[in-house]
Amino acid sequence: MTGKPEDTKISQLKNLGPKSAEWLAAIDIHTLADLRTIGAITAYEKIKRTGFNPSLNLLYALVGAIDNIHWTEVKKQQKHDLVLLLDARTDLEI
Repeated sequence: MTGKPEDTKISQLKNLGPKSAEWLAAIDIHTLADLRTIGAITAYEKIKRTGFNPSLNLLYALVGAIDNIHWTEVKKQQKHDLVLLLDARTDLEI
C-alpha cells in the first residue's frame, strides 16, 4: 500500500476479495475512506438492496476491514450488536 491509509483500495483491505470489491464498487465504494464514510452497516444494506445476497460474514468483513483486523477477530458481542442494529434498521424500513 502506498499513500495515505485512507486511499487504500478496497481490493487491498483485509477480508475483502474480488467479489466483495465488485459488490462495493456497485455502490460506489472504492477506498477505505469511502467505506469509513458510509460505514459497514449502511454498505451492507446497500449491497443487499442492489440485489446481491451477502451473508452476515460480509458485514463482519467490512467491520474488520475498517478496523484492519481479520473478520474472525471481530468480538462476539460486537457481532451480536451489529445484527441487532441491522435488524432494528430493517424494522424501521417496513
